[in-house]
Amino acid sequence: RRSVIRTKIMKQYSALTGSNELDGSTPWGYTEVADSLTMVEFRNALSQEFEHSVPLQVTLLFDYPTLDDLVAYIDSVLSSSTQHDFAALQAGHSTALAAVQTRLGARIWPTAIVGMAC
Repeated sequence: RRSVIRTKIMKQYSALTGSNELDGSTPWGYTEVADSLTMVEFRNALSQEFEHSVPLQVTLLFDYPTLDDLVAYIDSVLSSSTQHDFAALQAGHSTALAAVQTRLGARIWPTAIVGMAC
């Protein structure tokens, strides 16, 4: 399962940066997605790739600063899913999203935290 997750992440990383090279232990800050805007774009692309079946908070790449950390997090979320959910995710169906929403008992809504300063 981790190889499928890694492949999906690398697919989006390559599409965003044009690079296929990413060491699993290199922090995101030392890669092509070093600035926060690109990190959010990368997170949004990953959210699309996983069809919103894995909760990916906006601070995802700060919370999981390497490829290995991110793969482990997504794997841990999916390991709580049934094998059917993973098969649906791997096949690219939105059934995985419905299964997660059913398990959580609610719809998953995007959240924005807005702050203002003087």
